Amino acid sequence: MRAVNFDYANTCPHIDRAIDSARGEIENTFDSLLEEVCPLLPDDFRKAFAKEMAEDLYKNLEDCFEAVRKTNEDMRGEADKQIAALKYEISDLEHQLKQLEKTRGQA
Repeated sequence: MRAVNFDYANTCPHIDRAIDSARGEIENTFDSLLEEVCPLLPDDFRKAFAKEMAEDLYKNLEDCFEAVRKTNEDMRGEADKQIAALKYEISDLEHQLKQLEKTRGQA
């Protein structure tokens, strides 16, 4: 029987890029917000403050991002288990078919 596995590219790099993108968007949002509500803040202070706030928010959200990564791993593991169970079922059915053919040939 040919090898059958979950045929879908590894998603971790995609998830990592999305998380990094979210991190950047958080920082940009804080920077824009500060620029809007506090236009007199010096740019370097505003950007540093936005970065600090973004890091704090990211740390608070990090468990959420990791839960997504874990769910992805769990889904891939479950898919592999289901494929293995189907391979076993196919093997068992092939064996039963051979037994039936052998029995039929003897009759």
